[in-house]
Amino acid sequence: MAEFEVTGVRYQMGDHMDIDELTLRAEKYIHQLQNGTPMLLVAEPDNIVDADAVAVYTTEFRKVGYIKHESCRQLKPMLATAPYLKADVCGNDNHVTFFINVPDVTECHLSTLQIQRQLPESILPTGITLPFTEEERKLQLIAPMLCSMEISGENVEQWLSMAQHYMPLSRLSLTCEDDYWRDQIFKKFRAVKQLNLSENQQKKLGEMNKELRQTIGDFHYTHVPWQPKVFEAQLAILEKQAMAKGGFFEQFNNYVKQESVARADIEKKLKDWFKAMPHVDMQNYNNHQRLAIALSYLGISRQELYDVFAALLLLAHLKAAHKASPAANADVVIEKLSPVFWGITEDAKEFYRQIQGMKPVEITNLVKKLIKQKTISQSRAHRDLWQVLHDAGLYPPSESNWNDQLKK
Repeated sequence: MAEFEVTGVRYQMGDHMDIDELTLRAEKYIHQLQNGTPMLLVAEPDNIVDADAVAVYTTEFRKVGYIKHESCRQLKPMLATAPYLKADVCGNDNHVTFFINVPDVTECHLSTLQIQRQLPESILPTGITLPFTEEERKLQLIAPMLCSMEISGENVEQWLSMAQHYMPLSRLSLTCEDDYWRDQIFKKFRAVKQLNLSENQQKKLGEMNKELRQTIGDFHYTHVPWQPKVFEAQLAILEKQAMAKGGFFEQFNNYVKQESVARADIEKKLKDWFKAMPHVDMQNYNNHQRLAIALSYLGISRQELYDVFAALLLLAHLKAAHKASPAANADVVIEKLSPVFWGITEDAKEFYRQIQGMKPVEITNLVKKLIKQKTISQSRAHRDLWQVLHDAGLYPPSESNWNDQLKK
């Protein structure tokens, strides 16, 4: 048997009413619910807000709410093979939320949940990693300990102390692990409340319970865009770490130098990676607000979130490097072009100047003209010249495309 929270009750109380009236109706309905009242759970895979949504119905087939988003994943496997699950009311929060027991489901820990990858595999090579922050490492240690610890009168003070360490971390991230932990710890708060607590312990528990409820609400109320705030704050911390000596950016720069990889190729692959995302709001990587909200509701893992952070930071890094030293970049390209122009630097400079803003076909037309004039070395006008222009992002198409155009 496992206990679940039923939310969204207000919005099933009727239409065309303001929030205060909906709240009053929900409170009245919940207060008259008796423990043991049977309920039915039904999956809603076509729900446009949350494909994992599980609706809660009475036995008279009236929808009265939804299982809290964080817990739906636990019910999904059973609802994949059954049209509904039976449940019984087991309590309420004296406001607009009630709780149910589902006999056919057992309590589980995060380690038993199957978290399948939702995003495309990262294109970054092995060794180029964005490590988790120290705060998130603490979260990964404290949260599961809180969830799994059996609480009694003898160890309740230890548990409350651990919970106080957890609270500043509870708003840290957007992953499904963190959703799960918030939900499970909130359940623990209600279990601890049943113990014979001292006045001071009751006060601590009350304050933490209120704070965690607010946190859970902020992450899921659409009119409070908390996800983008968390996303941007975490991205700023990671950017600072990435800029440190030996950090993510230095790892990347060393990789490019050692492997002779074209930065333009990596930039294109990163942009294509976002284009392949499973949600339209995630395909425009420049819109962090929509990206953050979509990531939160997709139910991604911590590693997947860090893959997104790494891609965003790297795209910004490549863009900043190009803007910071355009003259230096030009000098490097001209130096590489010079052998193609028989070592005549002035001809290489003039060619570089002319092709700025040109379309690929215009560049190959110019090259054909220069070959005829013998301004360009015939032997180096193919792979050598294409490689320089391609690496600099001046000619994105492939080498075979380049050769085909030169033959025309």
